[in-house]
Amino acid sequence: MMNGSKTKTYSVFVALLLLASCNEKVNPSLQNSNTTTTPIPTATVDKYFKLVNTSDEALNYHLHKTGASNYDTKCEISATAFSTALYAGVPATYDVTCMLEAEELALIFNGLDWNIEASANTCDYVAYTPYTFYQYQPGNSTRTVDFISCADGIGSVGGEKPQCGAYYQNDPLFTGASPDLAIDPLTISTSADLCRFDYSKAGGPNCDEGTITLRTTPYTISDTPAPGTIVPGTPTTSFVSCGGSASNCINGPVKDVDTLASESGTVLTELIKTTKDQDYSKKYSIAAPRSKNYLTNMYVANFSRQCTGVNYDNAAYTLGLSPNLGFNPSQTTFNPDVMDRFSKNIKRAYDHSSAGVNIFDYTDGAVVNPARFLAQNEKVLANAVAPSSGSKQTSPFYNFYCLNKAQDVKARIRVIVREWDRAFEVDPIMEVMSDVYNVTDALMDNAYDELGNLDFYDSFNDKKDWDDFLLYDTPINTGVPATDIPACEVPHPHSLESFTTESFPGSGL
Repeated sequence: MMNGSKTKTYSVFVALLLLASCNEKVNPSLQNSNTTTTPIPTATVDKYFKLVNTSDEALNYHLHKTGASNYDTKCEISATAFSTALYAGVPATYDVTCMLEAEELALIFNGLDWNIEASANTCDYVAYTPYTFYQYQPGNSTRTVDFISCADGIGSVGGEKPQCGAYYQNDPLFTGASPDLAIDPLTISTSADLCRFDYSKAGGPNCDEGTITLRTTPYTISDTPAPGTIVPGTPTTSFVSCGGSASNCINGPVKDVDTLASESGTVLTELIKTTKDQDYSKKYSIAAPRSKNYLTNMYVANFSRQCTGVNYDNAAYTLGLSPNLGFNPSQTTFNPDVMDRFSKNIKRAYDHSSAGVNIFDYTDGAVVNPARFLAQNEKVLANAVAPSSGSKQTSPFYNFYCLNKAQDVKARIRVIVREWDRAFEVDPIMEVMSDVYNVTDALMDNAYDELGNLDFYDSFNDKKDWDDFLLYDTPINTGVPATDIPACEVPHPHSLESFTTESFPGSGL
């Protein structure tokens, strides 16, 4: 019985060994030395840097890339790698411009919200430079001004008299013992009025960086050479510091960034370090213009069809457009360099076969406007000091940057906000720079009335944008060939006016 039991146990043990050998996995290379294996491909995950519209969907805003076929393309840079070399070498991929479309009433009452986002380890730092403009004209009133001080009783003396208590822009000229009355005095009443770009007395900012040399000439009555002779004394010199700053006149969504709102400067940037191995996301909100008691959309909408790079076309005069540009359905290319040049006062040359070479110097020959301050308008003031062009530049775009540890750019997104006069649907029409060529049927830029009556709400264009506020000259008036130049680069003749405040919104923003 015992032998039989041992045999049975041994048989079970052998069976278990055979069963185990059937489940053992053998290295394929040992099975067949001629067999090769293909590794399982690893999925490539694109990195991204993108702007996302997070405004209330009910507002019907639409954010997309600019350019042909991009009316519904996300505002996103997506690639397997980000680097400064790729940014410089493949700008079409890593340097993009996007447009946010908004209907005018929705924009003025709600402002907008968006998020800038980056995948983990894509950007070491993310920077945001908001759009800025000059609400008031900044300037520098530095010059010499003469003041006439008269002794008591001098006004009762007969004959030609000096302008007692008057300020003169130029040194007073003398005819014998009295000033030349042909010199017009400045229209000011006190020395505080000498700073022409100080708007604080009217509740505005002080944007005057000048210092006035005030030369006071006292006049007295003398008995020499004859009784009642008006005699000028020795002038005394004093100085009046205006105490302002050009940056005080800056306005725009830079005021909505907590870290920048109180900073001094015309172009300001918020710089944030990302966290290793974590996706980055930050929300920015642009205040509703009405929440600031503004009546236009210029605070938030930085788009101007005149600065898109679309050139003049004098044939458009037949449409009665002002200014008259060559907008048509094929104009889908936005050229951001035009707005950049415009804001930085950079010179640009145009070579015309019929007119030789014309240099249009932004510090010399263009109209003043708040989106691009011109030093020329300080230069035309007597003895004014014009600052370097770069010190007065603005930020024409909403700029978002993906940076490396050396603060070099790996990717950039520039954004323009365009407000529409009429309701829209997401449609390829969004690719064009303006549908003004549709005249009465235009949705973006429509200067016509709905019913043609006198009702306050009858106009399609109810809220001003920059194209409603600034209309540039036409090539016909300047001698520039019609197809050579975008509207905002048309040169303007020198203006001898001290102020060009009509080109700045001021309290009318």
